[in-house]
Amino acid sequence: MLINAGYYTTNFWDGRAASLEEQALGPIQNPDEMNQPLNELINELSAVKGYQERF
Repeated sequence: MLINAGYYTTNFWDGRAASLEEQALGPIQNPDEMNQPLNELINELSAVKGYQERF
């Protein structure tokens, strides 16, 4: 169940992500998914008016 995911000690079938935070970054950087370098993403999101105030 998803509700128990916070208690997992590893994520993915092969255990390559040690936390939910680490797992969440995977799809963003994965070339087969979003293919977005994190430093570029931070710059793009920082440029959106109102985001910093809301988040």
